[in-house]
Amino acid sequence: MALYSSSDLLDRFRRYADRPSTDEDLLDADIYAYLTDAQVQVVGELAALFPRLLMSAPTLMTTADSGVTYTVGTDSEGATIYPFGHAEVYAQATNGQEMYGSTYGAYNGDFVFEGGAIRVPSGNTRTFNSGPYIRYVALPITISASVEPILNPKQIRVLLLYRALVLWANTGGHRDPRPFEEMYQTAWLGSNRTGGLLAMLTTQYRQSGNAALAGVEWWRAFKMGGGIQNAYAAVL
Repeated sequence: MALYSSSDLLDRFRRYADRPSTDEDLLDADIYAYLTDAQVQVVGELAALFPRLLMSAPTLMTTADSGVTYTVGTDSEGATIYPFGHAEVYAQATNGQEMYGSTYGAYNGDFVFEGGAIRVPSGNTRTFNSGPYIRYVALPITISASVEPILNPKQIRVLLLYRALVLWANTGGHRDPRPFEEMYQTAWLGSNRTGGLLAMLTTQYRQSGNAALAGVEWWRAFKMGGGIQNAYAAVL
């Protein structure tokens, strides 16, 4: 069983929740649902802080209206792909001109985002020899026994485990969620606000938050000694 694979996370969830492997009150499908909801939340946090950690390689966009709009396509579940958070658009895949977002009426802009599509502004059209291409953070799909979490490096997936346990504990008042929330915070910040995944990612992806945060420092509220403290970490 691979470390932090979907099946490994399932087993870890049962162990931390102190539930048996065969449990009519907590089926495998239930745990995968909690892990899926947790992944949406964690990807949202990471997309705001370190978007390039999750961004795809350049993906070709296509047009169905002769260059008025371009779309990314559909995901493996058949849903229209909507870039999630920060995205980059290029005129071609390699050595291409970076394109810049604008407004509907601007003549000097390259495109306008329309959910899962981009539109050429001012009622114009534009065609490309090879392109356009987009790099984006994709909204994660459902985790199951056959669908793995999208988060890499693998150690980040521990956040899914702890967040899923928080969601489970909050459902119907099954448990006090605070121990699992503290585990989640510690995984992010490390003990005594030193180390942790936040410090690792801030070092590895030093400039990955530039476009998203424009130099703004990020803070996370966490519990210590019965109170709420603010931990500040410069992302840039």
